[in-house]
Amino acid sequence: MSISHKVLAGLMAGAVLLTGASMATPAMASEDEQTINVTPNPWYADGPFQGWGTSLAWFANATGNYGEPGSISQSSGDPQTDAKALAYGRQLREDFYTSIFGKEGLGLNKARYNIGGGNASDVAYGYPFMRQGAAMPGYWAQDPDGSLGLYGGLATTMANKAGIDRAFDPHSDASYVWGSASSDSPQARDVKAQEWWLKRGAQNHDIDHVEAAANAAPWFMTQSGYVSGGDSGNANNLADADKFAQYLATVTRHLSQLKADNGNRVGINTVEPLNESETGYWSSPRGRASDAWPAEDRALIDRYWNRYYQGKNKAVTPYTTEVKKPQEGMHVDTGTAGNVIRALRSALDAEGLQQTLVSATDATDSGQFVDSYHRYPQDVRDAIGQYNTHGYGTNRQRAARDIAQGDGKALSMSEVDGSWQSGGFNPYGFDNALGMAGKINADVYALQPKDYTFWQIGEDLYNVATGDEDMNGNSANPKGEDTNWGTVFLDYDCSVAGVDGKLYSRREVDNNGGQTSGIRPCRIVVNAKYNAVRAYTRFIHPGDFITANNATKDNMTASSADGKTQTVIHRNGSDQPQTLVIDLSNYGGIDSDASGKLFLTTEPDHQQDIYTADMSYMNKYSNKEQPHGVTIDAAAKTATVKLPARSIASIQLTGVSGVSPQAQVKDGSTVQLQGQQSGKMLTASSDGILTLEGMAKNPDQGRAQTFTVHSVESSAGSPKLPRYLISSADGSRFLCADGRMRAGTRASIGTDARFIWMLNTENGKTFSLVNQADKVTLDVTGQRTDAGATISVAESTGADNQGWYFRSTEPTGAEKTTVQVPLGGSVIMPQTVIPYYSWGQGEPVPVVWKTEAVDVSTEGTYQVQGVATDFFGNTFTCQASVFVGEFTVTDPVSATILFGSDAQEARKAMESTTVYAHVKASPAIKVDPHAVSWDWADLQGKLDRAHEGDVVPVKGTLAISGRRSLPLSFSLYLEAAKPQNVADVSYNLTVTDQDVEYGKEDQWRKLTDGNMREEAWATWNSAGNYRHSPTANLDFGQVRQLDRVAITYKDHPPVSAKAEYTNDGANWKPLGKVVNNPQPGQTVTFQAAGMVGASKVRIVNTVDNAWMDAAEIEAWARPWVGPVRNLAWGAGTHFSVNVQDGDTAGKAIDGHFASGWSTQSASSDVDPTATFNFDKIRTISQVKTVFHWDGRASWPKSQTLEYCDQSDNWHRLETKTGWYLPQAGDTDASTEADAPTVTFALSNPVQAKAVRLINSLQDTKTYINVAEIEVNGTESLSAFEPEPGNDANLADLRLDGQTITDFSPDRNDYVVDLPAGSESNPVLQAFSRDNAAKVVQTDERTGIGGKSLITVTSADGSRSRVYSVRYRSFDLQGLQVVPPTKTSYAIGERFDPSGLAVSAVYISKDRDRTEVRPLALDDPELSVTGFDSTVAGKKTIVVAYRGVNASFGIWVKATGRNASGTGVVGLNGNDSPLGGPSHAVLAHSGASIISVALLVGALALTSFAALLGRRYLSSRR
Repeated sequence: MSISHKVLAGLMAGAVLLTGASMATPAMASEDEQTINVTPNPWYADGPFQGWGTSLAWFANATGNYGEPGSISQSSGDPQTDAKALAYGRQLREDFYTSIFGKEGLGLNKARYNIGGGNASDVAYGYPFMRQGAAMPGYWAQDPDGSLGLYGGLATTMANKAGIDRAFDPHSDASYVWGSASSDSPQARDVKAQEWWLKRGAQNHDIDHVEAAANAAPWFMTQSGYVSGGDSGNANNLADADKFAQYLATVTRHLSQLKADNGNRVGINTVEPLNESETGYWSSPRGRASDAWPAEDRALIDRYWNRYYQGKNKAVTPYTTEVKKPQEGMHVDTGTAGNVIRALRSALDAEGLQQTLVSATDATDSGQFVDSYHRYPQDVRDAIGQYNTHGYGTNRQRAARDIAQGDGKALSMSEVDGSWQSGGFNPYGFDNALGMAGKINADVYALQPKDYTFWQIGEDLYNVATGDEDMNGNSANPKGEDTNWGTVFLDYDCSVAGVDGKLYSRREVDNNGGQTSGIRPCRIVVNAKYNAVRAYTRFIHPGDFITANNATKDNMTASSADGKTQTVIHRNGSDQPQTLVIDLSNYGGIDSDASGKLFLTTEPDHQQDIYTADMSYMNKYSNKEQPHGVTIDAAAKTATVKLPARSIASIQLTGVSGVSPQAQVKDGSTVQLQGQQSGKMLTASSDGILTLEGMAKNPDQGRAQTFTVHSVESSAGSPKLPRYLISSADGSRFLCADGRMRAGTRASIGTDARFIWMLNTENGKTFSLVNQADKVTLDVTGQRTDAGATISVAESTGADNQGWYFRSTEPTGAEKTTVQVPLGGSVIMPQTVIPYYSWGQGEPVPVVWKTEAVDVSTEGTYQVQGVATDFFGNTFTCQASVFVGEFTVTDPVSATILFGSDAQEARKAMESTTVYAHVKASPAIKVDPHAVSWDWADLQGKLDRAHEGDVVPVKGTLAISGRRSLPLSFSLYLEAAKPQNVADVSYNLTVTDQDVEYGKEDQWRKLTDGNMREEAWATWNSAGNYRHSPTANLDFGQVRQLDRVAITYKDHPPVSAKAEYTNDGANWKPLGKVVNNPQPGQTVTFQAAGMVGASKVRIVNTVDNAWMDAAEIEAWARPWVGPVRNLAWGAGTHFSVNVQDGDTAGKAIDGHFASGWSTQSASSDVDPTATFNFDKIRTISQVKTVFHWDGRASWPKSQTLEYCDQSDNWHRLETKTGWYLPQAGDTDASTEADAPTVTFALSNPVQAKAVRLINSLQDTKTYINVAEIEVNGTESLSAFEPEPGNDANLADLRLDGQTITDFSPDRNDYVVDLPAGSESNPVLQAFSRDNAAKVVQTDERTGIGGKSLITVTSADGSRSRVYSVRYRSFDLQGLQVVPPTKTSYAIGERFDPSGLAVSAVYISKDRDRTEVRPLALDDPELSVTGFDSTVAGKKTIVVAYRGVNASFGIWVKATGRNASGTGVVGLNGNDSPLGGPSHAVLAHSGASIISVALLVGALALTSFAALLGRRYLSSRR
């Protein structure tokens, strides 16, 4: 680019920045840019997705009558102005609708309609006795004084609750607001507010899916008489299940008959009767409006009472001083809920609504849904057509997913919202957007729902934006929550007409002394969450399929219904720009014209005025298309985008489609199942029991680890959900719901759901196997990772012990084998070869080689073919290179050991390290370890004198033939132990502010269980007291060398977090940096600048009047052998039993010496066994069992202790017996004092991966009851690993097998002069001093010459060094030809080459050197053509060599011999036909020896002139 063009481009760029909307085009900084990879797997596609929705609820109830006659509570005083105000209200309502359901807004397509319950006629039902807008009107007809005679003359007042319930006829229209006596009542008008939204949504088909839902039954059908809950939140508050069900069915029929203005009918798809009915917080306030209240509350009550509630009864109207006023809700026990579900299904059928499904249970927490499901009898489950759960509590989400997929029913994520923004109301805060995006991702992938529905996405602006003062700065009564819930905002009480013809909030006008002057009219505000939601709703549509990907925390990926568009929604929650690389390798094809579009959502500029945050302003930062924002590399199978910090990217790719074979589990494929956590293989024994074992090492083990998958047709609800039968390789056994292989055939099993397994994945790489019948997943018992670990089934948790890699058993090749054979020696080939598979390398298998082609008498390289059969029964061919000749050079050898290791440990490390050698420049060849000798002299002394981080050199020799040897060099790197996670709730970690309600007081103990997905520490409390700073404290008991601590947050992170440490218990110092606004699901790491000495460390979380939760805490420190402690529970230990009564096993390690692990109801044919698996080697010194007397001798006859060593072998240590045992036929005379405590005290502690206690039952087969088990031990030195080294030096650099001239590890650059005539560069080989370092060679050349770069990166990644080798080569420029002595021939005379001399002329690349090399006339690359003595005349003889040629002339005279034909004589005296295959006739070049000489001279002059020119220019500078 010329300078003028650069200037022009800069000016053009400036013009764009000046004239464009710079706020919508964020700068892409390059500093600290992160590269993030996401790999979608389109084969696992959940769906079809039905779309995005919201509960209408309060916002529709509050705003649906805006602009309708009678909706103004305070007139402007002028009818025409009031009419303008009504028009303003209608436009406000329309704009509110558009912001939520319109294409310019969120574009939602689903709505949940709230069928209200309604309180008694004498109860003040509305604000401030209910939340603003939350007084959902019931559809039952009111008869406040009984004058309508609807209920036998009874008034619909609290006093007549029982009578009204008896008199209410749910089948009669007269009982509803549309009845003839009630159709003009205030209640009939009230229900039309929410109905307006349904009809408006039907008008343009914006809303295509409607669910009718109820939070509470009408007051007279409840136990308490109030829709806001019972006297106790945990007591069943539904008194009349049948009438409630019929009430819902009748209202649903009414709603189904609604029509939009254009005649389009409203459709109700599902009815949900039990919103959050499992929760225990639905209780009505105990206070009444008639009670004595503080002055502020009394003023509020009186103001609203006098305005709206004249004639109501304060004595029966509940009231609370809480800012959050009551709302509808009722607790319903499981039995009653089941009755409602059955009755509702029947009632809908009776109303002709057979296609309308019953949905349930709308639990706050997925775990509550799962519990309810398991308690429901089958007929209740059958009556449910769609499963619903909310996303507030995330417990057991995957279990909820499994239930829906197993039953073939849709799962709806039917409600969620939250605040991820610190401080008070801030519509511009982008933390809220990033938090919402993270929540969507987390719920969608854990639940795999068919839709995603927000809690009322339109919130009350006054409530969320008001604290002590309202938005106009006036003192507020009532106060608001000042929160960041909600997405779109409008005051719920815009009923005051101003003189300007606009509507104003009733509460704001009250705060302003009853006047509208000086305050803002009602307007719609949106927050940054609105932009986040739009980033999803505008690109993932109904009919799309959500696809798995490897980074779901920050990515949602999807395929369009037709498979032609791939969508990636990516959240960059970091403070750094990112390069997002989308790996497209799992797609079937990438078109040559594939393209992508990038739409960015970025943080809006913050404004002082919250009213600036309307749709038009926020849309400037929402989904802004970035021209040329996506780069697709079809060859690399990637799409790359550059993203600014704190942004959400919506990316759509076209021309990318299909599914790659590597991404699929194919029907009929034979696979191995490798455990995600353990790396070991699922193995079936002959009796069908499944265990984990190491990689198969023989054919029997191979057969036991081989499974075949057989596809089963998926349900209509999940058409792409993979479902399989899983059989043994021979098809004689099938995996059953109990986790065992059972005998059967495809025909006998058929479609038995007990044998059908659903494959589920979130990351697209590992799969869980979920049984369709029992909704349980294949599980490694106790999270064990050792060989022999048993396989069972359990509820899905998403933990790694439930994940499996499906690995093809088909070989893809074999390891390249290299063998060295001395001249004249015997060819000894390896007996085994390592097969390669798509997932990596397998175990060595036997091979048969064909070595006949190897000539041991001639030095050289020979290729040998072999045939092998792997342990899965597959036969494949393989190749070997046999190098005949002596070893000429050895490679440097190294190992890294712990600093402080002794000579014996060092020798062990060295002797286990493979040594390699080469025959000249051959590939590395393993040498016979018996031929290796090391100089052990003074090794201990060298180690004693060394410091941490030093390298100890050791010399050695490799013996080769004839008593000769080659030198060896070994580098021993001495490093400190790697930091290990030492956080452990069993002895060094405690937390503050744990939620102790609903049985969660011990949930925090999950903080070190390794599960990053499940909530552990939660600080929620029903009182809403969040004034503390929740703190996690780690006390190491002594100073430890600490590297870092980390905390993984769940859905509710704090406002900020910091870590501090102390080494004296008094002075606290910061560890790392304060982290502001961590995101949901984020792991926050507090990294020390270097190792710090710490005896205690704490993580302090700052919350802003909100609760927080976390899943895991880690503390990484130098390991040490600490004091003996109880290892039975806590981090790194996985406890399991083989039999138990109910769920009692956990009581054996809970620290309470009472009734514990019992086997009372378990099989007496099995010896109860308790197993403790450790994540790392432990030194076990004592194991103790305390048995519990429960009225009989509930202990074993004997107990045996065994341990598993590092090689997965089990060893028996000791068997104990000798306590009181009842004799056969005798009465059990045991007492509590007889209960034994069995102690195994190990005088020689053992290094164990696991220990187990086997209890042999008494002859009477009496069960056992274990109060407590203790496993006492310490960390084991053998579990410590050294840190990787930081050496980035080469130890050797070779050309054609010889060390490059003047090599030194400290010298970076080398120049090599290649001989003239070289046709290729020498073989370059580079060897790092630390074998663990990474060596990468790149060539900057084409053909001969150029430069090679060798980049060495240290094993720890902290250092790198680049070495360069530049090759100076020659180019062939021409030929020097001395013609032969004889240049005159008679006709028919043969050619005489005597005297002919040919030389090649080479010019160096830099043109400063010339070299002339003579050529042999029999060189096969040299040709001489053109001689023809059959015809007289001048002949041109062409000499050609490697693409250049020269010529000389001869004469053929007409005198002499007669012509003998057209033959010519070759250079070697052989006849060669002219123009024959040996030499093609070349065109006359006009060249001669003179011309060649001139060429050489000209080149030399050119070089001399260039040299003079450079010198001249140099002198002018």
